[in-house]
Amino acid sequence: MARLPKKSFWGILLLVVLLLFTMKLTDINRTNLTPPEVLLRDILAPLQGGVMVVTAKVSDAVSNISNYKETNIKYEELKGQVDNLRSKLSQLEEYRQENVRLRRLLNLQTNLNSDWDSIAASVIARDASNWYHTITLNRGSNDGVGQNMPIINSEGLIGRVIAVTNNTAEVLLLMDPEGAVGGLVQETRTPGIIEGVGQEQQLMLVHLAHNAEVEENQVVITSGLGDIFPKGLRIGYITNIAVEANGLVKKAVVKPFVEFDRLEEVFILTGHKEAK
Repeated sequence: MARLPKKSFWGILLLVVLLLFTMKLTDINRTNLTPPEVLLRDILAPLQGGVMVVTAKVSDAVSNISNYKETNIKYEELKGQVDNLRSKLSQLEEYRQENVRLRRLLNLQTNLNSDWDSIAASVIARDASNWYHTITLNRGSNDGVGQNMPIINSEGLIGRVIAVTNNTAEVLLLMDPEGAVGGLVQETRTPGIIEGVGQEQQLMLVHLAHNAEVEENQVVITSGLGDIFPKGLRIGYITNIAVEANGLVKKAVVKPFVEFDRLEEVFILTGHKEAK
């Protein structure tokens, strides 16, 4: 089949456009179409239908792209709101836990022996060089803190002050080998010495007589000897008992009540009220 010259093709296309335009202008006032108009409309009907389908799909695609952008923007806004709410929930949980700790300290202060004054302090540093055997508090000589003052919390005895600046105090923890304190088995009143062994959850009650009445799960408290620690502060409970190699004395492993690796707020016992 012979191909139409380009000029003929464009001429026919221009004629078709003019016919369509003429039909558009005249069909408003006419009810009957001429045979050429009918033929032309029948020929162009599939093309017009195809154009409508393509136009509809393009319109849908543009609408979908617009909706996707709006959805994505909304998603990012909601994601930001969720992240913000999570942050606020985390802060609220911190406030809740702090409130629980402070309420325990308040109850402890209420129940403390009336012969002792105390001030609250927060842990601001830990000495990581020797397995957390010391901590630093945000109270110092300006607050009336001095050396050898006992440190406690709602769980029990923590240690004693060994160094002081104007605004800080360094505390030797009970689990340090240098942090020995006089102990007493609460149930039997058996005395001994509590020594640290360098482990956070283990102390040793030593210098017990061979026939000392000590058993597992008995509670150990401070004996009050030495005039540093008040009598009756909770230390821990016995988990194991062993006889020394010489066979003359025995010792007991004590699990402390205090979780030394989680210390945050404490009390400093500043002295006897009678001494002031």
